[in-house]
Amino acid sequence: MEHPDVIGVYKALPSDRINPHEIISAEIKIDPQASVVAFGQAVAYRLFSTKSYIVMPDTISKEDQGRLEALCMLFGVGLVLFSLNPEQPDFKIRMRAQRSRRTCTSSTNSPTACIASTKICSTGCFSNAPR
Repeated sequence: MEHPDVIGVYKALPSDRINPHEIISAEIKIDPQASVVAFGQAVAYRLFSTKSYIVMPDTISKEDQGRLEALCMLFGVGLVLFSLNPEQPDFKIRMRAQRSRRTCTSSTNSPTACIASTKICSTGCFSNAPR
């Protein structure tokens, strides 16, 4: 599995009643033909992320965009489109990511420990379970 292009960690304040940790990952592509690769990577990132996004250029074909939107809806992956103009990328959220059911079994329950505890199990699947 490759590494996400961007990872964000949300940590609630200790004074908050509910103290959720969220890990949000994004796979960014500048090639409009790379939507299938981006989708596969974003789905894989859901193994350790609370939410996962695909970020694609707005030059993606309407046909590919429609397919990608349908897949994102089915798998709960978010979709963001942007302009390839580096001066003004104009990011637009097309679909918000759904919260995954990732559970961290790290004893500290910190986002860093949860990412570090994700391992490949003997059958080739991914697991957060300690070994």
